Amino acid sequence: MKAVFNLVSVEEDWQPPFQKKTSEEILEVEQDGFFGLMTEAMSNPDDKEYIFKLIQLKADRALIEFDYRYTLKEQKERPVTRQIWLQVGETQKFSSQWSHKGINRTITLNSVEFASAKPNLDSNEFESKVDEVLENSDVEDKVDRESEIL
Repeated sequence: MKAVFNLVSVEEDWQPPFQKKTSEEILEVEQDGFFGLMTEAMSNPDDKEYIFKLIQLKADRALIEFDYRYTLKEQKERPVTRQIWLQVGETQKFSSQWSHKGINRTITLNSVEFASAKPNLDSNEFESKVDEVLENSDVEDKVDRESEIL
């Protein structure tokens, strides 16, 4: 199972010259996976910190956990656990005001994808599998006997 998120990041300077940097990315995240690289915390490029973690997936929603340095924007309630459910198509805004820049992240859950239970076979592979099953069983004998009975 995986979720597909759209993550928009906006970084703005607190002091002149006021510059604004915007980036957007589509992310496919497995359950228990981290995403949303925290660029403002990277003093050492080898240290990677992430803002979000995908905790749980349901058919039409995802439970995500966010870093303590971020707060929900435009929300009346503040979750104590720092976890929120996002429905497919729902957008949520987060902000970090504790860095040297004003940083806003907007996350949208685009879709939830479940692994297919059927194997993905092309027609040649399918035919060879059918031939293999028929060779290893006496299905043809059963068909012949049924035709004789009819």
